[in-house]
Amino acid sequence: MKSEVLTEAFIETVPQNNILTDPVVLSEIDLRTCTVTTCDFSSKFILRAIKDGKLTSLAGYFDTFFDLPTSVQFSTGPHAPKTHWQQTVFYLKDPIEMKTGNIFSRSKRKQISGVDQKHAIK
Repeated sequence: MKSEVLTEAFIETVPQNNILTDPVVLSEIDLRTCTVTTCDFSSKFILRAIKDGKLTSLAGYFDTFFDLPTSVQFSTGPHAPKTHWQQTVFYLKDPIEMKTGNIFSRSKRKQISGVDQKHAIK
């Protein structure tokens, strides 16, 4: 069952105290100018540990900003007040022991325009 779990993304609530690294932005999308293919992207990222622990998964979320006369913004991240949105969790094949300041790097591919909407972490 473990191999099947690793190929899927899971929607879960991630407690803030379980966060082990600084967050990074994988992509910024302007809703006024985006197209269907805008959501197909690859992104290299580097995470820096902010505390010691075992890295077992990566959590994805989005922040939204609307430039209106009265600014509107919210986050769906584990650090933000809870909404009906949760985080998307990608489990790692092998947990990684992290010490404060350690670096973890990977690339992330996100494709939603195809029929099969799989997530892949390389």
